Amino acid sequence: MKRLNFLLAGAALLASFVGMPAASAATCSLTSNGGQPLRAEVSISSITAATNGAPGTVLATRDIPLGNLDYTCGANVNAEIRTTMAVGSAQTAVTNVYSTTIPGLGYRLRWPATTWWPNALRCSATQTGSCTIAATTVKVEFVQTGPITSGTMNPTTLGIGTLLAPDTSSNQLTAVRIELMTPISIAVKSCAVTSDVYVDLGTHALSDLSTKTGSPAVKFPLKFTCPNPAAVGITFNGTAPFGYTTTGLIENDGTAQGFAVQLLDSSGFMGVKLGREISLGTINGAKTVNYNARIYRLPASTPTAGTIDTYAVFTLNIR
Repeated sequence: MKRLNFLLAGAALLASFVGMPAASAATCSLTSNGGQPLRAEVSISSITAATNGAPGTVLATRDIPLGNLDYTCGANVNAEIRTTMAVGSAQTAVTNVYSTTIPGLGYRLRWPATTWWPNALRCSATQTGSCTIAATTVKVEFVQTGPITSGTMNPTTLGIGTLLAPDTSSNQLTAVRIELMTPISIAVKSCAVTSDVYVDLGTHALSDLSTKTGSPAVKFPLKFTCPNPAAVGITFNGTAPFGYTTTGLIENDGTAQGFAVQLLDSSGFMGVKLGREISLGTINGAKTVNYNARIYRLPASTPTAGTIDTYAVFTLNIR
């Protein structure tokens, strides 16, 4: 009897549970723009970037006006616009920026005015169920996220805003679409530069150099050509002679003792600081920058005749 009573009670509970009415599903709809989604169309033909530009640099931006968005999921039902980025894009280390098919190039979306995607815009239940997002603009920014390569980004859907009632089994409608309409050609800033430069410092008598700080300065040019405007910096590197701190000194690899080579700026008087970047400004087209070099007598050593042979390496930083 105990077993039978237990089974009957269980059956009664089951019947009671099955008989409970299911929650009704909400029906969401757009009530503006003829019931059609808002659509932001982005057109950018090209982007030019420095290969190693700073992450977070905004390379292109578009502000696209959108009308108001009116929608409902029914009276007394919470409604939500859930915004998502392109399929396959991943969050990057730059705030609010997501990856594209081009390495080093990301993008971010903002709509409404202060809301970065992805996000969820909740409209709390009201008696009428009417919800509105006022007319505003979509901001689209393409941002450098790391070392960038040239290529083409094809037209694609950048983001979608979906209308749903998150607390019920409602239908889901596309409410907003952000579309890249044209291919974007990604060009990397580059500059052609003078190849190896040989500077002849001349032939000098040991007696002439023994009583002076060095030989006369010899000018040499470095020529740059940048097809696109680029901020360019140059850094010279070389090995300084041990124990000497005079700016611009590079040790001699030749046979002469007691001498070094000093790298000088365009004036021929100021030493160039090795290992420190020097701004060349923005170069658009061709530009020639002059430097100087001279034989430098090391005062704390005994000079001997021989050859002067050394080198410096310069590196460009193109932004």
